[in-house]
Amino acid sequence: MSRKHVWIAILCNTIWGLASLYWYRLAHIDALLVLYSRIIFAAVLAYGMVLATRKRGELKAKITDRKTMKYMIPAALIISFNWGMYIWAMGHGHMIDASLGYFMAPLMVFAVSVGFFGEKAGKLQLAAMFIALTGVLVSIAMYRTVPVIGLVLGFSFTVYGTIKKKVKVYPAVSIFIESIVLTPFALVLMALTMRPEIKALAPVDFPLLMGTGVLTAVPLVLYASAVNNIPYITLGFTQYISPAITVLVGLFYGEMFTPEKKVLLGFILASLALYSYAGIRDVRRLKEEVRDVPSTADRS
Repeated sequence: MSRKHVWIAILCNTIWGLASLYWYRLAHIDALLVLYSRIIFAAVLAYGMVLATRKRGELKAKITDRKTMKYMIPAALIISFNWGMYIWAMGHGHMIDASLGYFMAPLMVFAVSVGFFGEKAGKLQLAAMFIALTGVLVSIAMYRTVPVIGLVLGFSFTVYGTIKKKVKVYPAVSIFIESIVLTPFALVLMALTMRPEIKALAPVDFPLLMGTGVLTAVPLVLYASAVNNIPYITLGFTQYISPAITVLVGLFYGEMFTPEKKVLLGFILASLALYSYAGIRDVRRLKEEVRDVPSTADRS
């Protein structure tokens, strides 16, 4: 497992968590206008990355490859739906509800990684996942209703990650293809339905909307890099970072941290502690095994 790509996954999820501050700043703008802007400016920035990394050849090869596009088009549709709901949640007092979904996402990732990709999990990792699952079930029981926003966000992002795991595309190329597939629809819908909202924008809103491209393309490029270089289980646990930060941001802006959400967070932290211990123990055991293997000189 690449330690560098583990840190990339951590950085990616930290950016996503802190980005909730930015999305909250855009709460006064129609969520669909923010979504359309996000798609368009992400395409522009991603193409700049493609040019900077001299990947135009790969872009041409991938965008004309039916097998690749069979995965990329559904990924684009799913992530755009995820973006739209997340933008709406950030601006309508549902930051903590959205965080609940992303806390549940690693559970869904775990099920996919073991059941779909055949990755192995140790006993302590399984115990950690059981603790996290228990926390989710207890939280739902206390909530006395299905947390629709959280479940939809968590499930859609897990499906997106699963699709990305199936196709090997250079990160900047991948994000450009996803965003450019959606850009024509975003432009047409913006022109047809968003004229009053565009006229109502203040001068400062335009650079803020352009900034959504940066907040979209950069972490997704990092995510695309990580998803193909570390086990999906490990990637799933790094996804706890983003919702944890978003919870803190939601509290800062006065959202209620209800008892069932506190219970869930407690279970999640316990799960993370156990999983981290298991990971550290496995690394130490592997180092000891490598150290104990006789060298070629010793065998001769």
